[in-house]
Amino acid sequence: QICRHDEAIGMLQKHLSSRRGWSAGWIAKAKVHFDLGQYAQALDCLTDDGTKNLKKGSSRAIMEEARDLRACIGQVRDSGATEHIRGNVQYKAEEFERATKHYLRAVEELPSMEDRSLGEQERERLGALHSNLSACYFKLGHAEVSKSKEMWFLALKHALKCVKLRPGWSKGYTRRDDAIRVLDVSKVDVSAIEESLHKTLR
Repeated sequence: QICRHDEAIGMLQKHLSSRRGWSAGWIAKAKVHFDLGQYAQALDCLTDDGTKNLKKGSSRAIMEEARDLRACIGQVRDSGATEHIRGNVQYKAEEFERATKHYLRAVEELPSMEDRSLGEQERERLGALHSNLSACYFKLGHAEVSKSKEMWFLALKHALKCVKLRPGWSKGYTRRDDAIRVLDVSKVDVSAIEESLHKTLR
């Protein structure tokens, strides 16, 4: 994944070296640095002062996007945030793909759900993370029509993990039911799908 980010930065930099005022390119490069947690480099891409990365004649929408992205990067950088909080920031900004990356990193920081050392607080945190991942994939399924079924299946998978971790929390069941609804799964098949997915939960 990091190699792909580095490749994207290299390609963008190549184009930007000859198109200094290509505002959309600088914004794209800033987003890649942001994904990598390179906040200083991301903010450098969004300067609109003497370096003129952002062209003065850029559209209002471009300038507003740059402004909002600067604010978001600054908020995350200054918060000392955990990956979970960074995911929440991205989710609120409707950057669902970026949010999933942070949430998945947060999941990796915790013991697995089958680990006997998993404490009650960790179980609650892990359940919340899987709920958030389910919500992200649900949103991405609507945004990426060609990948809708794949995204919604992931939404269902993470919702079921949430239910397993926090069986008394209604949000997990809501996430599960939302995914089942958009997947257009008949009630007869729901139990079979749940059983199959539970066998693959890690």
